[in-house]
Amino acid sequence: MFKNIVKYNNTLKRKWNYSRCNKTFFSTFPEEIREFPTKVISEEQREFYFKHGYLVLPGFLSNKWIEKLNNVTNEFVQISRKYTQDMVLPLGQGNDEEDILLDKFMLAEGHTSDNPMVTRLSSPSHVHDTYWSYTNEIAASIAEDVLGPNVRFHHSKLNFKWPKSFEQIHWHQDIQFWRKL
Repeated sequence: MFKNIVKYNNTLKRKWNYSRCNKTFFSTFPEEIREFPTKVISEEQREFYFKHGYLVLPGFLSNKWIEKLNNVTNEFVQISRKYTQDMVLPLGQGNDEEDILLDKFMLAEGHTSDNPMVTRLSSPSHVHDTYWSYTNEIAASIAEDVLGPNVRFHHSKLNFKWPKSFEQIHWHQDIQFWRKL
């Protein structure tokens, strides 16, 4: 049913460690980042980011990409129907040999096979080619355009907000949990 799930093991584990220039580069200074041409955004958009600290890109993601991401997300919601609260494990505690998704789903209270409510899909970029392609092709290029060429992928997760669900993922900051990379 789900042919694009990728086996998450040492041979296929995906790592994103971009360093597309010959010198080691890490900077938060716009004048240094400007040394590298943009790939997917305009110079004007990059300057807006430097000035305001955010960037809005209406229409940037094609309808084809949106459809692909929606389709694969819907596939995961359908797959979640076979899981219960008692079955799923905390992230990192699953056995990839038995069931690659066992520790990837966080399910809302009230989740059933008839009424699936996934609160979180952890590591989607590691378990499906479409999410990985989006991460690698689109997100990486935007990150490089505004941060410079030496960016590193840390992790991914997809949070869901369901009507009539009491589960919440409150506003928070993760920066205090990061170790120096």
